[in-house]
Amino acid sequence: DTERLRARLGYRPDERVAIASVGGTGVGGPLLHRIAQAFPRMKREVPQLRLILVAGPRLPLDLPSIDGLEVRPYVHNLFEHLACSDLALVQGGLSTCMELVALQRPFLSFPLRNHFEQCVHVRRRLANYEADQTVDYREVTPEALAERALAAMHAPVRYRPVETDGAARAARRIAEVLDNRGRGG
Repeated sequence: DTERLRARLGYRPDERVAIASVGGTGVGGPLLHRIAQAFPRMKREVPQLRLILVAGPRLPLDLPSIDGLEVRPYVHNLFEHLACSDLALVQGGLSTCMELVALQRPFLSFPLRNHFEQCVHVRRRLANYEADQTVDYREVTPEALAERALAAMHAPVRYRPVETDGAARAARRIAEVLDNRGRGG
């Protein structure tokens, strides 16, 4: 129940919520700065927009005060905030991206350059669900980022459903192997 979750987390029904999270490492600082630079354009088009930058505990951000922009060093149960957001802007980690796909939430991901898992494996998995929303941080200006973010926020989400029966399928396969061994196979 997205509306009940939003209310419990303190989001107003009349606001649009975007969450930007980079995992709390210093390498994500420039991305959060770029997102903050894109925010005024986004806010002009969507006045009720609220952007929460989750910087992590070791990433100090010196940003100008902008109405609707919040910087937090930590967000308890971040997955709940992402689950009810109108847009997520995240680094390209598999867990977060697949949670967003499973929850059918709009997002953009910014994989770390030369990071095999994020640039290859995660993108391949996202493509399997028709959800590859990758943006190359090095090539996107704040203006272009604002356009991409607004487009993602307003577009209908049409990712393929994520399977939820993986453990049951694995158990069946293991049982088949064990059963065949018991029969001398």
